Amino acid sequence: MPDAPVGAASTSPLPLSVVISTRNRPRQVLATLGSLMAGQRRPADIVVVDQSDADDPGVAAFVAGHAGIRRILTPARGLSRGRNEGMAATRCPLVALIDDDVDAPPGWAEAMVAALRQEGPGTLVSGRVLPGAPPGDADGWVPSTKTSLAPEHHTAPTGVDVLWGNHFGLWRDAIGRVGPFDTRLGPGGPWASADDNDYGYRALRAGLAVAYRPDVTLTHVAWRSGRELYSVQWDYGRGQGGFYAKHAHWGNPLMLRRLLRDAAHDLAGIARYGARGDRWAASYALHLAGLVGGFVQWRVRRPVAT
Repeated sequence: MPDAPVGAASTSPLPLSVVISTRNRPRQVLATLGSLMAGQRRPADIVVVDQSDADDPGVAAFVAGHAGIRRILTPARGLSRGRNEGMAATRCPLVALIDDDVDAPPGWAEAMVAALRQEGPGTLVSGRVLPGAPPGDADGWVPSTKTSLAPEHHTAPTGVDVLWGNHFGLWRDAIGRVGPFDTRLGPGGPWASADDNDYGYRALRAGLAVAYRPDVTLTHVAWRSGRELYSVQWDYGRGQGGFYAKHAHWGNPLMLRRLLRDAAHDLAGIARYGARGDRWAASYALHLAGLVGGFVQWRVRRPVAT
């Protein structure tokens, strides 16, 4: 993959560490790294936590050929574990976490740094996430996007999730206040989603704020085929159910209310799309099954974080 033209990048790297966790996706992570390297000003520190089964020579060569990129090879599994390891290895006062299948446009790093400085050390910044260009599959879709142009500022937990895990930043000092990602949640964990929802909720509980800044934008190049809809909906439901179960207790009725609201939303979707014979009826049913099953299993097993 070609590097940016000579002279395209400033000689003054930005005081930003970027954490990317990846596993067995060399093509995607190479494209993501290439977009970061093509920026006018590059992050001073890029940490790639690589959990791949085998070392990819293309990724190894790219990292070796670019100053400022470090790769941590680890046998650990799970996105939350990778993010925790990456955050612990960061060196800059500002930290951004992105997925291994995003495209950062020129100016992204500058925008993230500016937003974090403007919001201050007590605020996490969640950025806009656009869907990538369609691959030609009429049933294709992109998960985990947020395209709103309206800024948001959250200072306390409410009935919505406020953090997009594939695109957010924070001051390094705030990491200790929130703590690590919960390794029970997220891709590769027993409950394969809601790791970002949990992190954002805990940040608010810790007295931090979460701002949504649409001026900090990247693209999620993660088109899924139509047949993947069902497995993703199951994982999303199960992870969300586990997240609710983790924080649900008599002193915190918010999570039980959210569980009931989500279940009602799924039931309404089943009825609405089922009457049309639409495939989304099955997706709502799977999300509901995952939601309830994930909640019950967490409460029964009461898993311990490792």
